Amino acid sequence: MKKIIFSLFFAALFIFGCTKFDEYGSENYGSGPTVEITVSSIRDSSFVVNIAPASGVKYYSYWIVASSSEVEIVAQNLLKTAYAGSVSVDATEKPSITVTYDKALPFTAYQIYAVASTDKGVIGEVSHGSVKTTDGETPVALDFDYDSKAPESLTVTFSEIVSRGEGTVSITLYKRWDLANPETIELDEESILVEGDVVTVLLPDSLPGIYFAVSWAAGAFVDAVNNPTPAENSGFNSSSGQFFGIYGRIPTVAFAVESENVVVESPFFSDWEAFEAELTFDFAIYPNAAAKNGAIKVVYSNAAKSTAFNFALANWTVAGQSLKFGLPEAPQLLDSIGFSISEGVFFDVYGNPNAAYAPSAAVWCYRNDYRKEDFIGNFLFTYGSQYEDPADIFDGGSLSIEENPDVENGVILKNFYLGEDAEDIEATYDITSGKLLIPDLSVIGLAEDEGTTYLLATYNMETNGPIEFVLNSDKTLVCASMFGIVAADPDTGDLLGYWDKLVNATFTPEAPAARLKSLKSVKRQSHGLNIEKISARKSMKR
Repeated sequence: MKKIIFSLFFAALFIFGCTKFDEYGSENYGSGPTVEITVSSIRDSSFVVNIAPASGVKYYSYWIVASSSEVEIVAQNLLKTAYAGSVSVDATEKPSITVTYDKALPFTAYQIYAVASTDKGVIGEVSHGSVKTTDGETPVALDFDYDSKAPESLTVTFSEIVSRGEGTVSITLYKRWDLANPETIELDEESILVEGDVVTVLLPDSLPGIYFAVSWAAGAFVDAVNNPTPAENSGFNSSSGQFFGIYGRIPTVAFAVESENVVVESPFFSDWEAFEAELTFDFAIYPNAAAKNGAIKVVYSNAAKSTAFNFALANWTVAGQSLKFGLPEAPQLLDSIGFSISEGVFFDVYGNPNAAYAPSAAVWCYRNDYRKEDFIGNFLFTYGSQYEDPADIFDGGSLSIEENPDVENGVILKNFYLGEDAEDIEATYDITSGKLLIPDLSVIGLAEDEGTTYLLATYNMETNGPIEFVLNSDKTLVCASMFGIVAADPDTGDLLGYWDKLVNATFTPEAPAARLKSLKSVKRQSHGLNIEKISARKSMKR
């Protein structure tokens, strides 16, 4: 070819009148390099091909195609990879190449073609080889892959291309704390996806923390000539404590600890050594033996300070459906008690950990022992008024609280607010919480203002519930409700308006012949009657 080009060149020079020529020498490039094709490791769905061109090669290409007979190949087209699936190789980087063709079909003929060229562009003849795969191997599972970041499925790679057979495919589910009682589910066909030599198994939904093992019966998958896969029996070995076969675990999800899980029969307690906090759940829980000291904290708080105590593992117990703990030392009187729990202190049966928990407010309060006698006796009634200077404290007079034998935990208030003109008021006490409970709309008695007689009654300004007086450590009973005195029509009972709105209403135990000093005289006139009307509970019955 080069000779022809040179001859044409000199002929052109001659035609255009050139009379002087340079000497030149011709080159013979031969018939081009050869390529040796070697086939080995022939199996049902794979074989190995080695492509080894002769020395001096710059590029070479090869093509593997399923065909029962040899086809005519154009060397230049093969070198340029014009055939779909053909591959070009730079010989300076890879003087030879070994290819594992692992997508073959069983009992199928394949043709292999290769060609090479020198750095001068001289192309050799196409080399040819052929191979026929076998059809006697049983397809087997080589490995599996489960990614916890994509926990919806796992994949199993087989030794050759397979399709769905007749055998069942199942998944066995194991609970972290109940491994001896697994549940086996036969998967439906929609959960088994087969593509080439990879089978994808879709896992059941909504099972965080579950361990699973995938099994199948013999013949669940077959190769192209119906060779069946052997049975796969995956599961858990109780002797070794290990899973075997094809298995994994769906990632855990922390479950919330809610305020409803905290058992609070009464927020008040007096015996700190007998006190026991309890959290209960609708399911069994299991302790985390790896939890660290301080995973549970209890906090004592009062107006002056808060003190946190780190619990050691021995300070709390998990059994059945509850967690319990006591107190590390005696609280101060009126201390509020709260607690917090770190994530992963205990688990559900699947091994999901608890989420961290910290209540927004204290749960319990430490008080003295309450006695019935604390709610009975003579008391001095004092209060302030929202209609007056908040610093003013009014003398509400003496009252007595007597036991009411006809009512369980019942008492009778005498001389309340109106002195000797007051009607008796029936109330109750709660010895557990330390509260005196005066019913809403209890009749106090008659009072006159500017010539008009009114019927006065107690009134809870927040709810329809009773008006609560809380027993303090100094034995005073202090109102914890929004406490109003309302005026009503004596004949109809219709509420007309507020007579007074009390603040800091207090019953103080009265020692014999003792009176509190510097108190203003009680005012019996109304405060804002017929000006500030009452919008709810507009009538009452005597």
